Amino acid sequence: MKHEQGIPAQLRVIPNPTTENLTIVLPNDIRTDDCELYAYDLIGNLINVSYTLRSNNIIVDSGRLTKGMYIIEIRTSDSIFGRTKIIKM
Repeated sequence: MKHEQGIPAQLRVIPNPTTENLTIVLPNDIRTDDCELYAYDLIGNLINVSYTLRSNNIIVDSGRLTKGMYIIEIRTSDSIFGRTKIIKM
């Protein structure tokens, strides 16, 4: 597992850009029951988003986000697992 220094290559966001829901695919060695998702706008404001944890996927409801770019951060109980950018169309 990588920490704040880098994003693991296994972290995938599908689809990106998105108009509705998107899926963040986590590697098999990460338990979703130990994950939390945070979304930020490009200014750094924390944005409230709904998400569901399923198996090794995090399903994000981006329907209420306005068009633009956001930073998604996945945290486990002891570290920041990874960060990625998403684009809402």
